[in-house]
Amino acid sequence: MAYAGLRAAGQQYGVGARTAGDDAFGAFVLAEMGVDVSEAGGTAERVALILTAIDNAPRTLPLYSQSFLYLHKAEEALSRDGGHQRAGRALNRAASHWERHTESEDPDWFLLRAGQVERATSALETSVNRAAPCDMVVRTARLAEARLAGNDLDGALDAANRGAELLEDKVSSMRALDRPKEFSARLEPNTSVPGVREFPERLKALPVAS
Repeated sequence: MAYAGLRAAGQQYGVGARTAGDDAFGAFVLAEMGVDVSEAGGTAERVALILTAIDNAPRTLPLYSQSFLYLHKAEEALSRDGGHQRAGRALNRAASHWERHTESEDPDWFLLRAGQVERATSALETSVNRAAPCDMVVRTARLAEARLAGNDLDGALDAANRGAELLEDKVSSMRALDRPKEFSARLEPNTSVPGVREFPERLKALPVAS
């Protein structure tokens, strides 16, 4: 997709996330999408996504999320023509926002990345029940990842299968399918468990995957 087209698509996604009341998660997903396209060689596309996330972030976006975005901007600047000055400015903004954030602001995905598995799991269990169906698919997969990180394989499979059920009955979205597929790959060390072997097959049989 061309630079302008990807940025427009990213903006639409960001607006959708804000409408769903999850500004931080929307910004996070745009930034993570940027990492994926950059690793595939799409540096310009990553620029489009990170700038869209920053430009459309509401003033009320928590400080930890703003810090996260500027860290991505710094990384993007360093990857383009050695933009050290731009990277430095972005890093300064990231540090400033981080120093002023409070622990109570941390969202579930940030807690999980920080290794606070129990807090992340608790936050995700709450957020799953408040989400619209498409967002619920993504969040159940994140909950599954959190439970797996906490060595709760049965709980992880329960959450993942809840998302798969939504994809079977209510949600038709390749984007929503991406996160359960990522979780499925994390299950590979546990293939001796029947439920682990069954989950990838369930994903392959989904209408949206065919």
